[in-house]
Amino acid sequence: MPSVRVLVVEDFEPFRRFVCSMLETRPELQVIGEVSDGLEAVYKAEKLRPDLIVLDVGLPLQNGIEAARQIRELSPNSKILFLSQESSADLVEEGFRSGALGYVVKAHAGTELFAAVEAAPKPAVVVLQEIGGQRDLAAHCGEVMASIFTRLGAVGLVSDCGVRDLPEVHAVGMHYFARGAVASHAHFRIVRASEPVQIEGLVIRPGDLLHGDTNGLLVIPPCDALDLRRRVDSVRQREGELLEYVRSDQFSLSGLRDRFLH
Repeated sequence: MPSVRVLVVEDFEPFRRFVCSMLETRPELQVIGEVSDGLEAVYKAEKLRPDLIVLDVGLPLQNGIEAARQIRELSPNSKILFLSQESSADLVEEGFRSGALGYVVKAHAGTELFAAVEAAPKPAVVVLQEIGGQRDLAAHCGEVMASIFTRLGAVGLVSDCGVRDLPEVHAVGMHYFARGAVASHAHFRIVRASEPVQIEGLVIRPGDLLHGDTNGLLVIPPCDALDLRRRVDSVRQREGELLEYVRSDQFSLSGLRDRFLH
């Protein structure tokens, strides 16, 4: 049976789910609650009396430092571990003065990207836009990144720069839509996550439905799934009938003209 009961306090939902999923892989830990603001954190801590509280600093309604001070009074046996992207010495010191057991600085956008992939509807597609000046030389993904993405539920990666390790990535089941293969070792820095990007003129937003094949990639606008299926079948039927005529012995230019005009 789990021996450590954990309350997770984080306002960014994809990252909160990522933290919970990582904690749940440890058999000795049990996530008993998830909270998104400082006031609710204090309320839940007093009500649930968790053994451990993983607490963000930059919370809405009430920041994590003030929440920790109140939690220490209302649930003194609860240990507090700050998990924040803020890393200033003054803030870390203030965190410990509030009674925290530890202070962990989370990797910023890179960790948020992995969290967003795990929280996304499946199958997920990762879309990366290069903002540097060497798109022809940069690589956004190779065997390591592809392996991580697939374990988090992604099946494809879209990029406006290069990729690498094509045989290894194909073997793990990841599909690439990119400029081509490059020899770069992918020394890049993820600046922002969960934001709209533009790939060769195509604007892609978080949550967009994508369709891609060897001919390219497109965004499918919001629509009824059954109606979309009917329209796709209709296009396939028309094109199939046209190709059957073109390949038949009855083909002629006048007959082709009649088909296009009708």
